[in-house]
Amino acid sequence: MLVGWAFSFLIEGLSGFGTPAALAAPILVGLGFPAVRVAAMCPIMNSVPVSFAAVGTPVWFGLGELGLTSEELHAVGFQAAAINAAAATVIPLLALRMGVPWSVIRPRLGFLLLVIAATVGPYVAAAQWSVKFPSIIGGLTGLLVGSVAAGGGSACPTTSSPPLPGLLKTCQPG
Repeated sequence: MLVGWAFSFLIEGLSGFGTPAALAAPILVGLGFPAVRVAAMCPIMNSVPVSFAAVGTPVWFGLGELGLTSEELHAVGFQAAAINAAAATVIPLLALRMGVPWSVIRPRLGFLLLVIAATVGPYVAAAQWSVKFPSIIGGLTGLLVGSVAAGGGSACPTTSSPPLPGLLKTCQPG
């Protein structure tokens, strides 16, 4: 979730143009996730932050040619962020399901929802005042909150939970 969602969210805001999937996929494969599943999961996870990719290029440059005022552009950006945030309640979980079984996702649902909320909350808030930085702010916040939560053991809720692939097989609570 940290690499495929929050890190990709941040990288999408910084550079866009498919860079998040190109960076996250090899990292996840290196951590032990199946390559074909990762190849399907990463682009799906990357679908939420694309409205504000490459420092907001799709909104400020793409829609800027329509002659919209600054207020109208911000309104469109905020609506896009709100729609994407609503979709984000489902998209990361469906994408994760492509990579790992539901039995691995279910016990970590609290952690996953925390990372989703920590990413899309600031994303929507930032869209109220800027069309350039929502994906960057959301990704950075989600990555920081998720990292702290994972460090506290919330990504591994019980010792009876199924292990994650790769390096996280040894994950123990606390």
